[in-house]
Amino acid sequence: MFEKKKRTPKKPTEPLMFYSNNDLFYNSYLTEALDEQAIRALHFILKRTNNTKTKFNITYQEIREGAELSCNNHVKRSLDTLKLLGLISVEVVKKVQTIQVLKTAKKLNTKRVG
Repeated sequence: MFEKKKRTPKKPTEPLMFYSNNDLFYNSYLTEALDEQAIRALHFILKRTNNTKTKFNITYQEIREGAELSCNNHVKRSLDTLKLLGLISVEVVKKVQTIQVLKTAKKLNTKRVG
């Protein structure tokens, strides 16, 4: 009686793009491996460290405010994800947290945030 209509897949409206195809991180890698909070945290850390591999003292509160995350649990989960993928290293010495970027992006578009 009723014919099933074939569904056409919806085209993505606009993917999260922070890097061009010539960068170390490819868009598909970032959007598949990271969630929104981790992408925001990575974007803030790269912006804060001026895309260099030097160590910086960055607190949870700074990441939370800069990346516009709702709570410290999101910050912790994002940093854990970035550590597991080998993008950053986090050291805590005498209650001071230092973050070092292990893989930098060649070009960073700071106008777009998730």
